[in-house]
Amino acid sequence: SGSTLQRLLMADLKARSTRSFDGILKQWEHQYGTNAVDPLLAIAESRKNADPDRYVALMGVARLGGRAVAPQLTGFLKDPSWMLRSGSLRALS
Repeated sequence: SGSTLQRLLMADLKARSTRSFDGILKQWEHQYGTNAVDPLLAIAESRKNADPDRYVALMGVARLGGRAVAPQLTGFLKDPSWMLRSGSLRALS
């Protein structure tokens, strides 16, 4: 289910040992594909999560969802976190 996948993705985020997130995005792409888009979006939207985790989740949404998720990313342009605003600009460009 989506909440189970969200927990798995969050655990991956917490366990990552490097600031580089390309490896984790490739892993998610291979392991979950587009099924991870909605759970990652929920992680990115939750301000309870740390900004770096939200940023990586946002990049995951962009990578796995492609152009189809652009409308869902525009709301992050007004996020209180500069990291998420920057990430959404990067993803949308």
